[in-house]
Amino acid sequence: MSLLQKQDPALWQAMELEAARQISAEVSTQFQIRYIAGVSATMRILYDGLYYDIVHISEVGRRNRIDIFAKARQA
Repeated sequence: MSLLQKQDPALWQAMELEAARQISAEVSTQFQIRYIAGVSATMRILYDGLYYDIVHISEVGRRNRIDIFAKARQA
């Protein structure tokens, strides 16, 4: 037990709560879509109520399909 925990448990608890709020999970996903010309990493995706920032785009085949790797935006 630290000195701060002993002297001011309420302050210690508040500090722990704030630290827990700062920890966030990163949600990455892959979208597969038919080929569409002009898709770029500056765009974003809205899917199921969440916005995703495009990280990487990979063309599959000869303009057959696009694999999009994206990360969900934090609220």
